[in-house]
Amino acid sequence: MHFNHFNFDFSAVKVLWALTFAALLVLMVVLLGRDRVRRYPFFTASIVLLALRLLMSRLLYGKLPSFTLGEIFLPWPI
Repeated sequence: MHFNHFNFDFSAVKVLWALTFAALLVLMVVLLGRDRVRRYPFFTASIVLLALRLLMSRLLYGKLPSFTLGEIFLPWPI
């Protein structure tokens, strides 16, 4: 019996990355929309930095040697 498979170009890692990044963006919009930035400035700053770090790591992966990439992203606390 032959099953037809969908031509799905996205891996599980890509889907999880996109969902995580989208969740961080939604959280930032909620914090900005409800004017919670003044109430939780450090939490908001940490969410923004985490989203930027996630985006930078995705953009730089494969363009830098693995040792350099590890030195840039591993020492940062999450």
